[in-house]
Amino acid sequence: MKIIETNKLLIHPKLIDLKSQINFNKMVVILNEFGFRARTPIIVTKEDNQLFIIDGVRRWYAAQQLNLVKVPIQIVSIDEGDVFIESILRNTTSKRSYKEIIESLKVVLGILGTSQGKKRVNINELFKGDFDNCLGDRFKLAGKILDIDMSASLIRNLLKIDEFDSNSSNGFRGSLLDKIENQGMKISKAFEIVDRVKKESTVNSELVQELTDPIISTNYQIHHLDNKQAASVLEPNSIDLQYSSPDYFEARNYRGVAKKDQIGQLDLESYIDSLVNLSIPFRDRILKESGVFIYNVSDIIRENQSLAIPQRLTLAMVEAGWHFIQEVKWVKENPTPIFKFNGFRPSTESILIFTKNPLKFHWRELRIMNDNKSISVSKSGSKFVIDSPNKRLTDYVSNKNVLDLIQTPVFNRKEFDEIDPNYKHQAPQNELIPLNFILHYTDMGMTVCDLFGGSGTTGAAALKHGRNVITFDLDQTNIEFMSKRFSRITNKEEKYSKNVIQEAFLY
Repeated sequence: MKIIETNKLLIHPKLIDLKSQINFNKMVVILNEFGFRARTPIIVTKEDNQLFIIDGVRRWYAAQQLNLVKVPIQIVSIDEGDVFIESILRNTTSKRSYKEIIESLKVVLGILGTSQGKKRVNINELFKGDFDNCLGDRFKLAGKILDIDMSASLIRNLLKIDEFDSNSSNGFRGSLLDKIENQGMKISKAFEIVDRVKKESTVNSELVQELTDPIISTNYQIHHLDNKQAASVLEPNSIDLQYSSPDYFEARNYRGVAKKDQIGQLDLESYIDSLVNLSIPFRDRILKESGVFIYNVSDIIRENQSLAIPQRLTLAMVEAGWHFIQEVKWVKENPTPIFKFNGFRPSTESILIFTKNPLKFHWRELRIMNDNKSISVSKSGSKFVIDSPNKRLTDYVSNKNVLDLIQTPVFNRKEFDEIDPNYKHQAPQNELIPLNFILHYTDMGMTVCDLFGGSGTTGAAALKHGRNVITFDLDQTNIEFMSKRFSRITNKEEKYSKNVIQEAFLY
């Protein structure tokens, strides 16, 4: 682009009849208000040392009327016979690139300002009310002033795409504007990519804080109470996630609890019915509409055959009105062997996930970004596909690409010894197991309930990551241990140095 004296330009002889009678009153006002900063340069061609205008006659007429001494021009080469066709094409197709449009918008929006002041009213008056329906939206007004055929929302998105492109720290390789300009990407698709990358970046930052520098919750309740009475103390619409690992069926006689009060000592049909009945108050009253209800149950082998407990419980819960989301398998690295069983060694437990409303339950699509990789977009046919280095959180539990499998050691005794070396529990669990679901199904500040509190593993994982906790147990020894465990966490006596939980998620 060059700057040249206004009087050195002439309309091309072949275009005089076409251009000499055009109305340029509106252009006078626009140039007077915004100058050439918001307009493309005048397009000229050079013939016999004379510069002839082939596009931008209105701008040239307006510049003369405003006594502008100099104007910006762009010189193009055109075959003599194509001048008329070139002029028509330039006036019937988009004359400005998206980058030029963006620069023009920035200028006009900068002058208009962010408030509905006199500037907008004055411009409207100069155009005799042409912009009456635009005064409430500066983006719509700027688009009309610049004669840009875009909605206000599309203009906003285009400017956000430009802002994203200009941010060198966004991890994106290439330019979305270039893809819009040269590869046919729609503005809506580019903005979808911008929105996704920004959201993933935000979620990534939040997740790093939750795992490395968590805001520990101090809000917990431990109830020495039969879980069948939990509904009497839980407020309506108060629980975001109920995660429990119930008694194993017929497997253990739990300490400090009468057999008649142990669900695991019931017959199989009553065992299933009892677990369903515990869930009904949550379905009807206690669980939030966006809440999730989870049972971690194990199948049992009897006389060389499976009792199909996860399958039976799933069907019974669905019949009771729950919506079944999915079954996640916990794969034990050191499972207890089963003797006299003619089959493959069982090594999994089932984590059954239910919700009141399959369209409304809370889900966080957690991802961790590898800082050494950048984001790119590839084109396949007419579709654009984003290649993001963000990987779903579950991939990092075992550093393996798994979806609905969680593989962990069963338990590390050291976790208990630091709190009370004399404490024992019949079926301790690794914190990683409930933590997966706490992170995905709740945000910090939400409330997690555990109807089978036990040693407090679910509650500990929740408190350490900013969730409130309500838990129940009948065993006085468990109650006392949970009190010690939670107190250490909330009083920050326990150093939250890099431990097995962090090492599983962060690299």
